[in-house]
Parts: sequence; C-alpha cells; structure tokens
Amino acid sequence: MPIPHLAFFLAFVSLPAPPASGLLDTLQRLERSRGNLRAIIPLWELPTVWSYASRAERERLIRALHRVARDEKNPLPLRRLALRLLADRLRSACRDAEARVAWRALGNLGEFWLVGPFPNPGERGLDTPQAPEQGPPGAGSMPGKNRPVAWRRLPPASPDGKLALESLFADDEPQVAYLLTGFHLEQAAEAVLWTGCADGCKAWLDRQPVLSDPGPHPLRPDQSAVQLRLAAGDHALLIKVARGGGAFALSVSLTDPAGRPLAGLRTITGLDELARTWTAAPGGSPDPRPRPTLADLAQPASGRQGADDLVLRALALDLADAGDVRRKEPERLFEEALQKLPPHDERQARFRQWLALITDDPQRQRALLEEALRLRSNDAEAAWRLGRLFRALNDPARAIAALEKARRTDPRHVPTQLEWCELQADLHLDGRAQRQIEDLVERHPDVPEVLHSGGLLLRRLGNLRAGEVLTAAGKASCDDASILRSRLEIAVEQGRIDEALGLLDRLIEMEPWHSGWLIERGELRAANGRAAEALTDFEAAARLLPDDPVPVLRRAEMLLRRGDTPGAIAAFQTALALTPQDQNLARRVRWLQPGGHPFQRPYELDARALMAEPAGAWPEAPAVRLADRTVVRLYENGMSLRYHQEVIRIQNKAGAERLRTFRIEYAPDRQQVRVHASRLLRSDGSVDTSATTRDYSLSEPWYNLYYDVHAREISFPQVSAGDTLELAWEIDDIGGGALLERFFGDLCPLQFEEPVLSSSYLLLAPEKIEVHGYASPGVARRVEPARDGDERLRLYRFEAAALPGLEPEPGAGGFTSHHAFVHVSTFRDWNEVGAWYHDLVAGALRPGPQVEQLAREQAAAVADPLERVRKLYQFVANGLRYVGLEFGVHGYVPYPVEQVLERRFGDCKDKSALLAALLNLSGIRAEMALLRMKRLGDLPDEPASLAPFNHAVCYLPDHDLWLDGTAAFHDIRELPAQDQDTLALVITPRGGRLVRTPLSKPEQNRTSIEFELRPDERGDGGGEVRIRLQGVLAPDLRMRFFAESDVRGLAEKTLSELFPGIRVTQASVHNVNEPERPLEIHAAFLAPHLARPTATGLDVPLLGRETFYQRLYAVLHQRVTALELGPPWSVEWRVRWIPPDGMRLDTVVEDGHLDTPFGRVETRCQREGNGAQTRAAFTLVASRVSTGDYPAFRDFVSRADRMLSRNLRFVRGDTP
Repeated sequence: MPIPHLAFFLAFVSLPAPPASGLLDTLQRLERSRGNLRAIIPLWELPTVWSYASRAERERLIRALHRVARDEKNPLPLRRLALRLLADRLRSACRDAEARVAWRALGNLGEFWLVGPFPNPGERGLDTPQAPEQGPPGAGSMPGKNRPVAWRRLPPASPDGKLALESLFADDEPQVAYLLTGFHLEQAAEAVLWTGCADGCKAWLDRQPVLSDPGPHPLRPDQSAVQLRLAAGDHALLIKVARGGGAFALSVSLTDPAGRPLAGLRTITGLDELARTWTAAPGGSPDPRPRPTLADLAQPASGRQGADDLVLRALALDLADAGDVRRKEPERLFEEALQKLPPHDERQARFRQWLALITDDPQRQRALLEEALRLRSNDAEAAWRLGRLFRALNDPARAIAALEKARRTDPRHVPTQLEWCELQADLHLDGRAQRQIEDLVERHPDVPEVLHSGGLLLRRLGNLRAGEVLTAAGKASCDDASILRSRLEIAVEQGRIDEALGLLDRLIEMEPWHSGWLIERGELRAANGRAAEALTDFEAAARLLPDDPVPVLRRAEMLLRRGDTPGAIAAFQTALALTPQDQNLARRVRWLQPGGHPFQRPYELDARALMAEPAGAWPEAPAVRLADRTVVRLYENGMSLRYHQEVIRIQNKAGAERLRTFRIEYAPDRQQVRVHASRLLRSDGSVDTSATTRDYSLSEPWYNLYYDVHAREISFPQVSAGDTLELAWEIDDIGGGALLERFFGDLCPLQFEEPVLSSSYLLLAPEKIEVHGYASPGVARRVEPARDGDERLRLYRFEAAALPGLEPEPGAGGFTSHHAFVHVSTFRDWNEVGAWYHDLVAGALRPGPQVEQLAREQAAAVADPLERVRKLYQFVANGLRYVGLEFGVHGYVPYPVEQVLERRFGDCKDKSALLAALLNLSGIRAEMALLRMKRLGDLPDEPASLAPFNHAVCYLPDHDLWLDGTAAFHDIRELPAQDQDTLALVITPRGGRLVRTPLSKPEQNRTSIEFELRPDERGDGGGEVRIRLQGVLAPDLRMRFFAESDVRGLAEKTLSELFPGIRVTQASVHNVNEPERPLEIHAAFLAPHLARPTATGLDVPLLGRETFYQRLYAVLHQRVTALELGPPWSVEWRVRWIPPDGMRLDTVVEDGHLDTPFGRVETRCQREGNGAQTRAAFTLVASRVSTGDYPAFRDFVSRADRMLSRNLRFVRGDTP
C-alpha cells in the first residue's frame, strides 16, 4: 500500500531534463540530492559509471555516497541503499576496514545454522510445511529432498551480508532450505527485520510468523521489512528460503527503527541453546508491522503521475527488484512515461536508453537504442551501447557502424574506445587491437574497466604485459572476482605459488561459503607439497557441501597420495554413499579393496555356452536371439544403472543385413555409456572384435525437435551367416540427483522381429522402495531377496522363453499392442502420478502479465465461451511455431508459459500448458493432459507410470473437449487421429485421472466428392469437381493450401491421385482458415483416359475411377497382429456422366447395398438424358480389426471394391 509521508516526496520531485550522459552527470546528481528521491537516479546509474571512473572520480563518488547515507532527511531505505553501495565501493577501492564498518552499520547477520535441501514441488515449497517448522532444532536427521539431512553450522558469512546458499548445495534444481540464528537482548527493544531473497522467503521469530515474501525475484537486500517488538532475553529467528529456477541467496539485517544496529545484541551460536530458545514459551507477540522499503518509495502519490514520476518509480522498482518480477513493472512504467511525453521531448532519448538497460530482450534493446539515436544523433553513449549490443549479437558489420558513429561523436569516450579494441580482436586484427589497447591503458592507467578488459584482451592476444595490467586492475578494483581469477591463472602458469595462494585467500575471504575456492586451494597446496594444509581445505569444503562427493574425493586422493590406504578407502566409500550409481568410483573402491563385483556380474550370460543352443522351431528364421537380458539397479535417490546383453545367432544373409547395426540411446549430460562386449563369435572358435562405433545427436531439426539425447551406434561390418553376435553395454546415471527426483518407470520389450529363446528383465531395488509391475501373458514373474554389499534389495525377475519373432505388418499398432513386454513403476496409482506431475509443472503453469493480459483481452472481446475457446486454441495452434527444445527436465516439463508466449514457439507440453493457462484465466476450466499417441500401441491400465506417455494436450471438462495445441488448422472438435481412442492422464491439483480419449464418428470425418465428367469419343475429356472435407483428413489439406500460393498447381497434384495425367485449368479453395467449416476445393480439369473406348462406344467407371480399398487396408492374406484403421470415416460420391454427342447410356447398373459390422456400402445409378448420374457412399465404422476378424474384413473391402468399381457403358445411337 502507498506510504503517505513517503509518497509526498514524489509529488514534488521534478526530474531534470536529462543532459548528456556520463560520469559527471551522475556525480552532480548525486552531490545535489538532498532530502528527496532524486538520489535514486544516480544510485541506479552508479554501477555502470563506477567501472569507467578514474581514482579521483571514484573518491568523489564515495564522498557523495557518504553524504546521501548520512543525510537523515532522506528516507531510511534510501539511506540504507546508499550505505550498502558505499560499503561495496569501499571494498572495491581496497579500503576493507572502512567497508566492514559500513556493513556493520547495516546490521547484517552472519552466524547461521542451515538444514536442507527439502523438496519444492511445483515451486510451491514456500507454503508447504517441512520438518524444521514443526519442531525444535536438534542433532538428529530428518527427511530431505534426496536423502536425510541435519542441521549444520555454517562459518561466518561474508561481511557484505549476502548469504550465497547456492554454494552450499550440490543440487541446483528447485528446493527449499532453512536458516536458523538466535540472539540475546539485554533489554526490550523495537527492531526492524530487513530481508532480501531469491526467489521467495518466510521468517518466524520465536515460532511466530513475522514475514512472508513469495517473490519470485532475484536477491536485492532490504526487499522486505517488518518492525518487531522484542522482549528482553533470548530469541530464535528461523528463515525459510525457496529456490525456483534462479539463484538461491538471502540477506538478513536487524536494526533499530532508526536504522542503527541493535544495542546490546549478542549472537547465540550453540544448537542446544537455540533449541531451548525455540521451545521456550514466547515472551509476548513480536507484533510484526510492515515498514516501508525502497519499492514502497515508488508507490504513486495521489493525483496524476507525470512522465518524470513514472520513471522515478520505475528506477526505484528496478533497484529493489521486489514483488513478482515476471510482471516487469519497471518496463511498463517506462512505456507509460514515454507515452506521456511529446514525440520530440528531449527526455524521449534518455528514457529509451534507460529502458534498454532494464529490459532483457535484445531485440527490444536494439529498437530502443536505435530510436534513441534517431532522436539524439550526437549521443555517444547510445551509439556505444548499440555497438556493444550488435557485438554481443555477433553482428560485426552493424557493430562497426554504431561504434564508428560513437567515435565520431566523442573521440574521447572511453567505453567506445575499449569496445572498439575488443571488436578489432574479434575480427582477428590482432596487431591493431594490441596497439590500441596498450595506448588506452597508458592514457587511463587507473580506470578499472580499461585495466580489466585491457588485461584480458592482452592475455587473449598472448601479450606478456597482461599480468602487469591485470595486477593494476586488481589494485583499482579489489573485489572483482573475475580479475582475481585471471591473476590466479597467470600466477599458477608462471609458478608463483605463494601469490596464487594469496589470491585464493582473497577469494575465500570475499566468498567464505564458496567451496570451489577451498577445493582449488587444496589442490594447489596438494600439488606443491603442502599435504596437511590441503587436507584441511578439503575437509572444510566437505563441511560446506556435505551432499557433494567432490571434496570427499579430493580428500581420498590426498590420503592415497600420502600412503593412507585405509583412510582413502573410507573416504572413497563415503563419496560412493553420496553417489551410489557412480560406477567409476565403485571400480576404484574395488581396485583398492578386492572382493566386490559390479552389480550385473551375477546376472551376466555366457555367450559361448549359449552358442550350443539349438535353433528350435525356427531353423528358417534370418536370426535367433539366443538370449536378451536387461538388468536395472535402482537406488533410493531415483538414480539407476542399466545393463543390457544380447546374444544373437545369425542364420542367413538376411539376418546379417538386418542385425549389422545397433543403437544405444543416452543423454551425455546426465548419463555415461560403457560397452562391455561387441564381438562376433565364429563357429571355428575365433573372435572378431572389429565393430565400429560412432556417436551422433538424435535431434531432428527438420521437425524443429532438439534433444540432449545421443546415440552410440555400433556396427559389425564383418557379420555373416553362422556368426554369433554378442553385444553388452551399460548406461549409468551421473550427477547429483535424478532427473525426475525419485520417480522410476520403465517400459521394456521382451519380444522382437526375430525369435528369442530366452528374454528377461531384472530389476534390483532397495527393500524400502515399492515396485509395481505388469508383464504380458506368458511372461513369468517372481520376487527374490538380493544384496548389494550390506544393502538389502529385492530382485524383481521377469522371464519369457521361446517367443516367436513378429515381422512388421502394415497397419499394426505399436509394440505394446502385440509384443511381450514389461512395465514397472514406483508409483502406487494414477492419482499419485497426476499429483506428482502437477507439482512438477505448477511453476511453469503460473501465468505472468503478458499471459494474463492476453486472456483478459479475449474474455472481454468474445462473450460466447466456445467461440472464446476457438479463438484461443487457434492462437496457440496456428500462431505459435512448433519447436521442441527437449533438454534435461524439459523433456518432461514445459517451459514457463510466459516464456512460451514471449518466444512464440514451443512443443506439445509448452503449447498445452499455455493453452490451459489462457483458458483458465479467461473463465473456462482447462486441464493439462498427458497422452500416449495411438501409434505407440495400447497398454493395460496398470501400473501407473509416466513412461507410457509421449504427448501433451489440453482437456476442457465442462465442454468435454480435447485440444491438441500442436494440431494447426484443426477445429476445436477435430482431434488428430493419433490422439483418438488412446490413454490419457488428466492432470489436476487434486491428482491424476486416467481416461480414454474419444473416438470420432464416421459422420464427423466426412468427405463429399461431386464430379461432372464429359469424355469425348476417344475416352479423353474434362470436367469439374467439388470436394468437401471435414474431420481428420481436412487439416493436412488446409495446411498445404495455406502454404501454397499456386492453388491450381496444388489442386492438380492432389487430383492426379484420382486421374493420372490430369491438367487442372481452374481451381479455387474455400474455408482454409475456418476449420469450423468444411474445406472446399473446386476445380475444372482436362484428363486423359476418362473412359475406355470400345467397338460400340465407351466404358466408364461408375465413380469416375476404380477404388482400391483392399490394396490400401487388407493387402495381406492373413495377419498375426491386429489391424489399426484409425478413426471411422465416410465418403459420398455424386458423379454425373455426360457422354459425347451421339452416344447414350446402354443399361442402368443395378443398385448395390452391403452392410457388415465393419461398414456399409451403397450405390445408386439413374439415367439422366443420354447420360447417367450415380451416387455412392462408403462408411467405415471399425477402427480396429482383430486377427480373428481379419478374413471377414478383407472380404468386406474386396466386395466393396467390386461394387464401387463397376462400369457403365455408353453406346452410339439415340435414346430408345
């Protein structure tokens, strides 16, 4: 809510007309600000100008910040911002002692205990209570996200107050953590708790909630503030921090109401004492009351807001980064301000430059800067920023043009000169770049950005002065981690170990919670004979990052180097407990401590023994699988190992060709593949290991599909009849956590094109994990106890023998419809799957301002609910390009709907999520649904799993509509054929509901064809055709005609399937963009061979052409798999034959009628003058034909072809 006494400032603030940009302007504005909000502008500009300031100018900036921070006429949030910026600049100026004084004046808290991570399902973890909220802190463990967690004490935080939590967890996925601190007060006091966090946080004081900031936003200190009434005595402060898709950080300060550190505050550090404080009865309510923050200063005063007021609010909000940053409120305020200004107002250019610095859209930045330059062509800063942007966009030609303009406008503009040097190096003009950067460094020896960028550029060019320049940069900017990093690399390269260790000490001082610096320092010490100190570093890093095996592994390697083998083994085993699926680490432990074996060793098959197996009932088969085995080891953290072995006897040349190449799919970023065996066993006892291997990406750019999945392809160029082929490989999950947390599901085939003597699937799972499974009829299953070292497991064994080979047949469904398979899952039921998936995607479904605005506009513009559905569906299906970026978790989880709308592209998940969000916001209930496309084959309803699904759609329960966002040119009642009559899991906040999608009726998939045909005496001729399509066949033609400018040519190509050699003379198409109406194609044409000349006249097909339904649907005499026909359909013909002059219809073909369970056929023919008019209809009602019904179905389509392909005869002579 607005703060009246602060909003008063805004009413009287008039921004100066923006002068020429530069450091001087920022300095003057900062020095002139007294008791009002004008200081926001130079404080916002400060980070940009500081890097290009000389030493003297930096001193002036520091003095000005001192004045703003001390001026009690300024609002407290503004003074705190100035003080924080002052402390940061003091450290940058190497004045660490003064910086610490300033940070202490802010009341930063730095002594904490930490516990986590905990799950953050759907990024709603902030509102989901976890164990730390429900009881006092203690030394015991509690369930965490991936494993049990416990409270751990952290070393003192950085004095700047930033608590970098991301450095304390190996997992960078959404999560929640808790921090606990305590303090003692000698006397009662009023206090203010200031917090900032990324993405959201809550706080409790003495078990009572005092603050909640849901975000999401990046970390800025003082984003929230509450005033508290504190009794004398001990107090415990618990803070919960939620991480979504961004950073994970926090800042906490405690001051008196005037902004000074609390007097007499003593920190409580012991966990036992904190627990007693937490459990003690509260000494009264803290009575939390909101305090104004920097964001509150931006609240509008009553009355009309001018452009200056709006921009000041925008800059304050940008500095605060509070609230929901997805709403982009600063950008909206800037746009409003620009609308209020006259077109040629001089502020237009400056405000556009500022807006370009706020927005993160590079194309919008470009447009804003180009417009700013158009309005003020002599602005060197705008030209520089535009050139810098073009350079970042890899557009050197336009970067040169913009920077040349900046150089002409102001030859002394340092940022332009620096960018120009870097651009020369980009263009490989190394000599020119080196000369210019050396000259720039000589002329500006104390400007931090010149020294930093110049040093890096000289290092990139191999100039030996790079170290000297970077050392000077370090003195000019003592807190720049990238400068320290570069100097560290140079010192290590040149063997200056003490200097390198000193630089690492500085980095650790700046970021004491960053374990990476400790590990690097330990490695440097270990490599230079300082083993004891190295072990201390590794142990400290392990305490900071207890769920990451890296510091433990470094310690183990150090112990091994010192000859402490038992200690090293213990350390390796500790690391292995953190990543039990790491088989490289497991092998190292086995080498050091013999006696163990790989998880698959007891289940490996002996290929040579299998060679002796007889072919059995399949001596004529191209190949026989002697054995096919998959072994999966599942761990409690959801990670798994997969071992596969197949032994195949090649029986003839066809088998050798078919089984020459194999493909192993894996994701390199999160899996590693190891091939254990790839060999040919010859009948003479020799072994051929000449298999070739290659890796390639499985992305399909021609379909706009991009994956992080690769294939390891193994080929056997020398395979021939009589060989026995053995292939064995292992895929191990790598990394700190499972892609889908603890979920595990697997769908594994046991039957193949070639016969298999023995097929098996073995799953090793911890006893506490419950596994549900399905196996096809004939597959034996049993559960046995097993062990892996000291761990008790269950072995789920699925085995089948003597399975016949199944050759592919046209019209067959996916492998699960007819092959034997196994399906296992750790989910209990579909409701649990749906609830879990909803939590997983809830964050992505949360709308932002653009999605909300679009939904509001549609709701206001279209009153009828179904028309609103149609408009939004067509916007998503036709207006967003189909592009799939299936990387990591986004193979399962949509990108945020706001991002999808901004990008204007997405895959099925992205489109269905956006569509569901838009519909729900516009007042129409919509739910996301996962779907198994029809071509994959049918599945039993159990077990519940995510594994069956490969598609996502949107379901509208109140209208019983299914909408496929990827199906362009479909109406809301036209569901693609692959989406019909198949399993779908409807996702709701309450859980999941497994349903079957509807199957359309024949009348919904209707085609109407009207011909008027005029053959000449030779049988050639012409005619007109009118085709109307609706249903599953129409969208493809709509898309083709929409994209084709040559309607006549496309119509000719389409009709050539009916009349080979046709030439269309005229064509039109109607309702292409109106999928709710039938698509109509009208054409006039000439075609050869419309009729067959005879001695007495002409013979013509009843419908203008013969039909070939048997050839299309039932080419096989018999089948071993069911025939999938797709959605039912109907077609009607009306054909009018006009014979040449002097000819007449001989006899009328009698009417035909055929009615079966599969469909109906009707024909009628009547005389029309000398000609004839025929009508026919074919309705297919069956969508699937079983193997038992197939002979009857084949007979039906054969009879239908004969009925529809009869001939009419025209003879010479007048009508009798």
